[in-house]
Amino acid sequence: MNSRRGSEWRKWDLHVHTPASFEHQYQFNGDEEVQKYDSDQWNKYLSELENVSDISVLGITDYFSIDGYKRILKEREQGRVKNFDTVLPNIEFRLSDIVTSRKDSGDTKRVNLHVIFSQDIHPDEIERKFLNGIKFDARGTQYSLSRENLQYAGKDYIDSNQEENHLSNYEAGCKIATVNFNEITDALDKPEFKGEFMLILATGVWGDIEWTSQGHGAKERLFRKTDALFSANSNQIDWALGKADESKEAFNRAFGDVKPCLHGSDAHRYERLCRPDDDKYCWIKADPTFEGLKQTMYEPERRVKIQSDKPDGFTPIHSLSGVSISNGNISDNLEIADNDIPLNNNLVTVIGGKGAGKTALLDLISNCFEDRCARPIEDYDEPDDQNSFVQRIQSKRPSIQTKIEFNGNDVEDFSKELTEERFFESAEFVYLPQGQIEEYCRNEERLHKHILQVIKRNVNQSNPEMINRFDQLHKEAEEHADEFRSKTSKIYELDPDKITGNKEELQKEISRAEGRLKSKKAEINSFEQRHSDELKNNSATRLKEQKKELESGIEQITNTISDVQGSAEELSRVQKLNSRLEDIESQLSDFGIGRSIERIPIGNIPQTLDTISEELDENLSSKKDEKAKVEKRITELTDLEQDYSKLLDELENINNEISELESELSAVNDRLDRLEEFRKYRRTSFIEYLQKYIEIRNQYQTVIDQFSSTQTSILEEISFEPSVNISDDLKQQLSRLLDGRSINDSDIDAAIEHLQNALEREVPQQQAEDVEKFLNSVEELQKDKLSRVQDIDFESAVYDTHLDLVEEIYFRSSPMQSLSLGQKGTVLLKILLAEEETPLIIDQPEENLDNQFIYETLVGAFRDAKLKRQVIIATHNANLVVNTDAEQVVVADYDDNTINFESGGLENSEIREKVTTILEGGTEAFQRREQRYGLE
Repeated sequence: MNSRRGSEWRKWDLHVHTPASFEHQYQFNGDEEVQKYDSDQWNKYLSELENVSDISVLGITDYFSIDGYKRILKEREQGRVKNFDTVLPNIEFRLSDIVTSRKDSGDTKRVNLHVIFSQDIHPDEIERKFLNGIKFDARGTQYSLSRENLQYAGKDYIDSNQEENHLSNYEAGCKIATVNFNEITDALDKPEFKGEFMLILATGVWGDIEWTSQGHGAKERLFRKTDALFSANSNQIDWALGKADESKEAFNRAFGDVKPCLHGSDAHRYERLCRPDDDKYCWIKADPTFEGLKQTMYEPERRVKIQSDKPDGFTPIHSLSGVSISNGNISDNLEIADNDIPLNNNLVTVIGGKGAGKTALLDLISNCFEDRCARPIEDYDEPDDQNSFVQRIQSKRPSIQTKIEFNGNDVEDFSKELTEERFFESAEFVYLPQGQIEEYCRNEERLHKHILQVIKRNVNQSNPEMINRFDQLHKEAEEHADEFRSKTSKIYELDPDKITGNKEELQKEISRAEGRLKSKKAEINSFEQRHSDELKNNSATRLKEQKKELESGIEQITNTISDVQGSAEELSRVQKLNSRLEDIESQLSDFGIGRSIERIPIGNIPQTLDTISEELDENLSSKKDEKAKVEKRITELTDLEQDYSKLLDELENINNEISELESELSAVNDRLDRLEEFRKYRRTSFIEYLQKYIEIRNQYQTVIDQFSSTQTSILEEISFEPSVNISDDLKQQLSRLLDGRSINDSDIDAAIEHLQNALEREVPQQQAEDVEKFLNSVEELQKDKLSRVQDIDFESAVYDTHLDLVEEIYFRSSPMQSLSLGQKGTVLLKILLAEEETPLIIDQPEENLDNQFIYETLVGAFRDAKLKRQVIIATHNANLVVNTDAEQVVVADYDDNTINFESGGLENSEIREKVTTILEGGTEAFQRREQRYGLE
């Protein structure tokens, strides 16, 4: 009956009457059933019970007796009705208290009380020491409670009320009998019954009793002295939990403690057997035992639910359903026995003495998700982390095998040997090893990831547009970063050093060519002055100009011929298209489709182009002939004219050279202009990147404000303030790239200070100005970079993503950096616990914390976290086991050099004994759990 997986939701029906009850309507349905069941109503009743498949615990209910319960036990001993995990006796009494229901009506009614005993109390003991010690009242006469006395009182009643003679004496006696509440409690006040029963008020008339009526006193008194209510009414459930109109303080003053509400089918006929009205089943999260039922008193809101569906809701598919360990021989002095440990979906606590194997279990599970080994293994004879079980044994190379199983049907099991470099990578997983709180808190990026996930998930449920805007700003910031990185790449694709060098060289070449041009012009001028008479006809000059004009004409005609030929080719394609259209039209006609397709008109264009082509060829030939004649005449010039012509050619060549150099210089200047544009654009993108981060910070503040108004109770006393930090990598990179002989840290700090100032500005223009100052400063520093450092490396380091969105974390209004190690651990644990879905494993979360602080600060966080995710912890602290109401306790034991594990819920007496024995303060923790609701 005790589950190794601990407390799980099961359906219970604690209110089922039998044919032994004086009031029932169990009947045969026709002669065929009478024959089938040999006229024995119990035969049919047992068969109907055996058809029930979804109820774990049955409360067999009879008025004033346990006759039906005894019959069921007898049948179970003979192998029948074994489909229930447990059957409990439920004795129903009509109390003698008369209560007035409504203020004005004056109607009087009686309240029924149920006493449910543990399955461990023998029926004979219940009858002999409890029922036989009670007196009942029938029309003013007191009787000892027995079947004979009920029959006697019933006969007396029928004799005086003949209209009731349709009743049997027993039925009439049960109908009129009432019992004083104190009679019941006095009869239960025996050592053998202590902790073995529960008193439950039926609330059939409960809601009709107004607090302003005379029944108020009885209602208050009875509620105080009972353990639970039978009710499926949501208003009554909330009232009993202290969640109705009265304040919690007022409720506690009036009634002392809150109570769970239970429910059952109250079956008196077959149609209702284990089928409550409106499918309002009683779900209890516990082992199917009386001790399991008692957990509802300690956790009246969380251990019992009245609803149709299983209360678990969605279980993340990557939560662990079990872990198996095999081949656990590590050395002659240490072995882990083969173990298959089922794991609860909620809070699993691992306890045990020092060295019993708590960390071993957590480390082996975690080693399936992340590498717990120190590598390379051959370099570590001693563990790098003394708290790591895996590292302590890795040098022995054990073949220990760990297998983890998951709740998702589609998620395959995963197994590995200790030192294998294989890990389950399909799910996120968080493990906080022992002694790692300080290190974890220093990792701002990892901490920010957890915080952001918690905040975004929470706000996304109430205001998804706000989160969409936040994500969009991040995307835009990344786009700006991509832009300035891209511009740096493009700048150096153009090779700025080479371009600058080319410009200088071209300018020098142009200057030299212009000098030669000036000299050549002076030479020609001197030649013309000396031979002015001989050069009067200027034949050489005219011939040169004619040749130049002819060459220009030839080039133009050649280009036109090329255009005509291109047009003719395009026209040929149009002719082919028209031909294909004609073929298609013919095929359509064959198919009986009388469609005509319009052709592209061509007309006389082909003939015209042919004519033009011929005319151009004639023109070109003519021009070439003319050019040849001019060239022949140039060769026939006098020697003087030949010299003059040569000087003119040289002058023309120098002019052509200058034109080409100026053209190259223009192209270089264009590239320099592009470089300048890229640099300006890069600066603009970097400014916009910073300004976008300021927008992100402001939007994050809005998100945090929204989160704070609806945040989970886990993060009470913790607040966040967003900020944008400049990464330490910026200073480190600049220091590495600059020559330390001429640049010191203060120079770098002064430059970065401009960037910090920009982040603190509110006006965009001022932000831009400070960023410009930063960029100007680092450009000055760039002049003192190390000789081996390329400009692209330096600028890539400057134009990079140096901004990080982070949170300033406050605990009880104190900043994180001023907290003690224990308080930092509390903040970290709360942040990790506030996440959902991913399994969370923590080794000794109580590190550096005192017991009272744990109870006041962490217990509630674990209680809330386990509702939405699987949490597995190893702990020495009883409060983190008992007052978190852990669903499962795994007990690690080290005996005879062997580690072993057993598990179960807190309702398991063996587990409870281990908790009180192993954990310091275990007994006090159980007492505190009970006292939380006023129980003793």
